[in-house]
Amino acid sequence: MPLPISNNGKEFPRELTPLEQELIFSLLPERSEIYRRYRERIQGMKVVGLGRRGAGHLVLGEHRPQADTLELLTPVFALGGAEHVTTSVTVVIHEIAEETISVELMILKGNFEELDVGNARKWSISDWNPGEVCPKCSVPVREISLPVVKSDCETTLAVCREHRGIWISDGDLKMNHIIPVTSFLSELDRQMALQGVKRGYRSPGQIFNELESYSDTEFVRAFVLYNKFWRKMDIKDIAFEPAVNRSFASRLVSRLVRKGRGKH
Repeated sequence: MPLPISNNGKEFPRELTPLEQELIFSLLPERSEIYRRYRERIQGMKVVGLGRRGAGHLVLGEHRPQADTLELLTPVFALGGAEHVTTSVTVVIHEIAEETISVELMILKGNFEELDVGNARKWSISDWNPGEVCPKCSVPVREISLPVVKSDCETTLAVCREHRGIWISDGDLKMNHIIPVTSFLSELDRQMALQGVKRGYRSPGQIFNELESYSDTEFVRAFVLYNKFWRKMDIKDIAFEPAVNRSFASRLVSRLVRKGRGKH
């Protein structure tokens, strides 16, 4: 299959535009070695084609890749965006693979070329530190400490109900891992079954609306299980206790919390 030959009238390979580069680099803070390495790799790359998601899904590389490489969709490495008056953009950087890095520039509102990036409010999950509000929506997030193997650095699982995002602050690597919502929440919901609470399927939206009904221990156990299949870091195994039915009182409190929130 031949490579696409143009991108808004520009032939491949082409240089990143100043706007594209500024948005991409805003997700890669130089103070972190991991993010800095991606910056350095991208500086030596050009746009060599479009990814499987079409317009706005740029594939960066030093050489023209094989056609099937353009179809790769690796895990998300960094997430952020920019907003200004009539324009809103979300930026997703994927993990490097086959000597290429794909970047999605998703236009939520307005015209990309009209984005005044100098005056825009830029946000990036890469910039978040424990104790801070969500970079995107400026609201407090739920924080859960994770038991990392052989580390004196803090590692924190962060969950934002407002924009329904999940990430991990990795104290060792000085970076934030983006966690796929659906995969992780599937493991979290299974923790209810392990505690003897039988419920029907819960959508990601329902789980985010009921975060108070899940304990920190259930979050940790869910990540341990998730990490076994989608490894992000070395996590200590957790001893899974025999299923024990939650008391009537604890279940009643969870229901009252949900009903109370629904009145606002």
